[in-house]
Amino acid sequence: MNTRPLEMEAPADLPVVCFSSIDWSFNRQGHQEIMSALARAGHPVLFIENTGIRTPGWRDAGRLRDRLRRGGNRRSRLRRVEDRLWVHSPLLVPSPYQPAITAWNGRHLARTIAAWLLSAGGGNRPIVWSFLPTPLIQSTLRHLSRRLLIYYCIADFEQISPRPAVIRRSESALLTACDLVFAQGRALADRCRVHNRSVEIFPFGVRYDDYAQAANRPEPAQIAGLPRPRIGYIGGLHRHLDIDWIAHAAVHRPAWSFLLVGPELAPMTALRHLPNVHRLGPRRPEELPAIARSFDVGVIPYRLTGYTRTVYPTKLHEYHALGKPVVASPLPEVLAYNADFNGLVQIAENPAGFLQAIEQARTLTDPETVRRRQEAARTHDWGTRIAQMRQRMGEALERTAVRC
Repeated sequence: MNTRPLEMEAPADLPVVCFSSIDWSFNRQGHQEIMSALARAGHPVLFIENTGIRTPGWRDAGRLRDRLRRGGNRRSRLRRVEDRLWVHSPLLVPSPYQPAITAWNGRHLARTIAAWLLSAGGGNRPIVWSFLPTPLIQSTLRHLSRRLLIYYCIADFEQISPRPAVIRRSESALLTACDLVFAQGRALADRCRVHNRSVEIFPFGVRYDDYAQAANRPEPAQIAGLPRPRIGYIGGLHRHLDIDWIAHAAVHRPAWSFLLVGPELAPMTALRHLPNVHRLGPRRPEELPAIARSFDVGVIPYRLTGYTRTVYPTKLHEYHALGKPVVASPLPEVLAYNADFNGLVQIAENPAGFLQAIEQARTLTDPETVRRRQEAARTHDWGTRIAQMRQRMGEALERTAVRC
């Protein structure tokens, strides 16, 4: 991570238009953290909710229902959620790879953005920040003047798109056009540098103080009576989560409690009959530190796939901010983290190894090891990270001004 001294930042009155890859109400992640911080710094921010990389399916039913409910009401589709921060829920024709439809959607979205810029003030040339590399983003950009274009590459979208070749082309075009690129990890940064030299590695951070101060909060009532040890996971229960590992551990350690906290995005059939596996569902962001504090071990049991090979799991910082031991599958970014911080994470290769690693992690609770974990997490604090991002934005604005 770059640690140059902070010298200049993007002017706070410049509006920011963000193309998000998640909805505002989804699990709070870097998308919401960064845009909220920019709004607090004075930027008017338009947060455009996920426009997708695939045609919607059954799992999107709830989100589509919400969009359609707002569809007839322009005011509810563009709503103010914080001071200087608006969220737009676009209602578009759901066909992300048909050129004519993408062109129409792009024009429609650009008109909405132009209307918001007029009402928000700050001029009609915003900072445009995208978490998505889709053809729709390219189409919309053709109709937008801008001061700066930023792409935050947080995932290998080719791996989860039904049209990977199309995503590859549109991402390459976006990277080439960008003034600044942020990447979640090293593998993504290397891929981005093929098309753009202005790439900075910025993994998602953690609200360090919120987690470090969780020791002062009462244990949630739903968890207080559960037997220890408690093995916990916070995040989406999705297809990348290896539930077979969790089931194996739960069967072989029936006296332990396994806590899964987050929305169910894939079937959890293998876990439903296990009485010591507790699926607690999604929780508000402010609840998570106290929940994680109740864990004895935090786990990140992801399957190794083309997609997860570039994933940087943010929950790693959240667990470590509390000083908790962590067991994870050998994701490349976790192995790189271990290299940076002298093996703070226990690595498991298979179900039996997962159980063994948890057994070992439970014993690593000495004060020095706890301190090292917390110090590692502190280096990823959101406050510092976003200040560094704003500095890079200021430098990029200066470069673009010189070119103009």
